[in-house]
Amino acid sequence: MSCLYKSNSILTHDFAGGLLPVREQKSVLFNFYPAKPIAYHETVTFEINGLTQQSVEIKGKGAEFKVDCFVVLSNCLIKTI
Repeated sequence: MSCLYKSNSILTHDFAGGLLPVREQKSVLFNFYPAKPIAYHETVTFEINGLTQQSVEIKGKGAEFKVDCFVVLSNCLIKTI
């Protein structure tokens, strides 16, 4: 069994190809690193026994990254942006 999808800067995986015994299963970890706040759609294809292909769709949406900083002085709370 092998994964035909090549990891990139947005979607990576830890799949190591090899033999998969009958009635066994294998987990694959995907990491999603969106670069922009847009919708993403990838199709990941696995090849089984060099004959059959099975595709899985992975969808996600990036989000704006916002950090609020807080500074505390004595008993006063000042919010800075």
